[in-house]
Amino acid sequence: MLKAKVKNEKWKLTVPVPYFLLHFSVSCLTSPLVWEKLFNAGARPGLPAVSRKQARKAFKNLIKELKHCKGTVLLEVQAKDGTGVRIKL
Repeated sequence: MLKAKVKNEKWKLTVPVPYFLLHFSVSCLTSPLVWEKLFNAGARPGLPAVSRKQARKAFKNLIKELKHCKGTVLLEVQAKDGTGVRIKL
């Protein structure tokens, strides 16, 4: 489970994100309708062409490997005013 924590001087907020939501978002992003809108062949000529199936497989493998790295901090940012964001596996 991915955990996003936002901490302020006055309040704390923790948002747990289960892995099935990550799988669902990958499925939505790599659906034919969304994929064509995001990565139209003529819209971004400088980017290498990646097929929808290759991207889906890469994202699924990434999520699978993230499950093995529990406890790893992906992002930790602290602002000058004391607000902090931490994303942890």
